Order: sequence, then C-alpha cells, then structure tokens
Amino acid sequence: MDAIIARCMKLIRYEIFGNPIGEDFSEGLTEDVLKSLYTFSKSHDVAHIVGSALEKNRLMPASGEVAQAFQKQSFLAIYRYQQIQHIYDRVCAILEDEKIAYVPLKGSVIRPYYAEPWMRTSCDIDILVHPEDSERAAQIIEKKMGSVKETYRNFHDISLILPGNVHLELHFTLEESVPSMDRVLSRVWEYTYQPNPDSVCRLQTNEFLLFHLIAHNAYHFVAGGCGIRPFIDWHLLRERIDFNREKLDALLEAAELKSFEVATDRLADVWMGGHEHTPITKDMENYIFYAGVYGSLENQIAVASENADGRTKYLVYRVFMPYKRLKTIYPVLKKWPILYPVCTVRRWFRILFGNRKGAFRELKQTVSYSDDKKKSVANLCRELKLNNIIIK
Repeated sequence: MDAIIARCMKLIRYEIFGNPIGEDFSEGLTEDVLKSLYTFSKSHDVAHIVGSALEKNRLMPASGEVAQAFQKQSFLAIYRYQQIQHIYDRVCAILEDEKIAYVPLKGSVIRPYYAEPWMRTSCDIDILVHPEDSERAAQIIEKKMGSVKETYRNFHDISLILPGNVHLELHFTLEESVPSMDRVLSRVWEYTYQPNPDSVCRLQTNEFLLFHLIAHNAYHFVAGGCGIRPFIDWHLLRERIDFNREKLDALLEAAELKSFEVATDRLADVWMGGHEHTPITKDMENYIFYAGVYGSLENQIAVASENADGRTKYLVYRVFMPYKRLKTIYPVLKKWPILYPVCTVRRWFRILFGNRKGAFRELKQTVSYSDDKKKSVANLCRELKLNNIIIK
C-alpha cells in the first residue's frame, strides 16, 4: 500500500505543483497497480487529478476498464465544477441584488489557486451571511431560484438543495460548538475586508483563511477523518499566498490549534514535498487513509466515546442532544427553553423517519468497535493536542 500511496502523491505533486514524477515512474506500472491507484485516489476524491497526470505523462492505457474509470472521474469533476460554479454565481448575484453581505468559504475561495479550477472538487457551496440575514437570504434564494428544498437546519447553517441538485450550506456562523475554536471563529467578520466598494461581498484576510482551513480540518479530523484534500489545500495556499506568520500564529494559539497546524505542515510536506515521515505523521496518515475522504464512523465514535468517558455516556449524548446545539436546529428554543423535551422528541422522529439506517449503523458501531482502536485514536488526538476540541 505504501508504494501505491507514494505513486499517488507523485502524480498529485506533478499535476498541482509541476514537480516531475521521475523517469523511473513507469517501471512496474502494471494494470493491477493502475487499478489500485484508481481505487485509492477515488476514495479520496482525487482520481481526476491522478488520471490527468497519468494522461499528461502518457502513462494511461489507450483503452480498457482502468482508462475509462479515470476518464469518467475527470469528466465528472469538470461537470461538477461547471454546475457548482453556475449556481454559485447565481446565488452571489441574488445576495448582491438584495444587499445581503456575504463571505465565500472553502472551495470557492481556494479553487482559483489550483492549476485548473475543476481540480478542486467539492460537494457543496459554502457561503457565510450574518445570523440576522440568514432566514431572509434562504427565503429569497428559494423564491428567486425555484426548485429549492430546505433539507435541514444544522447548528451553523441552513442546508438547501438548489436546482441541479447542488447543495448550498448557508452559514450563519462558523462556530462548531467547540469553545477553544469558537472564541476565534466567532470573530470571522472582524477578519474580512471589502475588495470592491460596489459589492457586498467580503473576503477573509489571508491569515484567517488559513486559520479557518486548519480549524475546519481539525474539527473533521476528530469527527472521523478528513481525507487528503485539506492537506493539498494547505500546502497550496501556504506556498502561493502572502500572509503574516505572527498574525496567523496568534489566531492558532488563541484556538489551541498550533500543535495541529505544525503536524499538518509536516504531513503536507511529506505528501506534497516528498519529505520523510515522522512517527506522528505516519500515525496521522494511517488514520486518514483508513477513513477516506469523508472520514469513518468508527474513528468518530472512537474519539467521541473516549471524550465522553465511555460508550454509555456517548450514547446518552447522541440521544439527548445538548441544548446549545439543539437550539440552532430549533430556534424556538432560544425564546422558549422549556420546549427542549418537545424538540428532542421531534428530532427523534426526524431521525426515525429520515436517517434511520444511519442511526442504527452508528448504534451498532458504538457497541462493537474495538477498545484497542479507541485507545490508539485517542492517543493520536492527545499527541496532536486535539483532545481539548473534541466535540461535546
């Protein structure tokens, strides 16, 4: 597996950073190796990048199952980019017309730094608006775009399915219900600027953009895994944008994320710079590769149950969501906290008649996961000093 990972990273480095793959790369590049490359890269949503690099180096077979699989991923990536970009432009135009201030987030901001924008795939659009504008923004987008379905209200966003089945997360906060991170994330508007005085669009400062990337990655890391892409993003932005290191470090220290940023730096250097592994980067790599692009439920439960001091307390937490998180799903609780039992039962029914399979899968995994797995994952989080941000 290590040989497949090494090949995959060489191809990504070539495609995104222009590093040569080496004259000996073609040695041993059998059909089975290509199949393994495809399987691994697809699990982390980078098969389109790997396939493009193989094509450019004339290493892709002229025909066959593997070639078709890689080509399909490239076509899908281009299609997804064009579709998402079209909807993103429409949403931004609506917010501009309505004079609703907004901040583009994640993929839409990072994508321009890639060699080709379609290389930076994403499954949704993320935009931040002021909390007091979120309901109006959602209603106006629904009215003007049509065929919009509100799927749910999360603790930090309103989730909308737009035409073409494009997912929009309309954030009203960046907070993650993690006190150490939220003390900085809650101040996002202080770290934005207006690049065009005629526009209501605001951009994050480069320091906060990098901080948010680390914070978001850390959150997903302890929630089960994060995939390769955040490390590509980090290495790319670190190399290609100007930023003040002292200002970035101040944000990271305030959120207690400096240790994770250092480890992210080192792992990005291993994957994107060809550096040697350290014990901690190797442990991170194993954790990330096991989980895939969206993380694994086993990793998530191992971390969360350790933080909750056992399976039973974790299950109680999952059944009875804390008031702080539940009130973001049911805003009526902000005015009437006494309705907590009613909203809790309503959430149960939403799960039973919505994501019932997922709930039962989580229950089964919680009961059956290995204690050794829990211990190793918990030790990794302690080494990265992430145990203070484990989701409560």
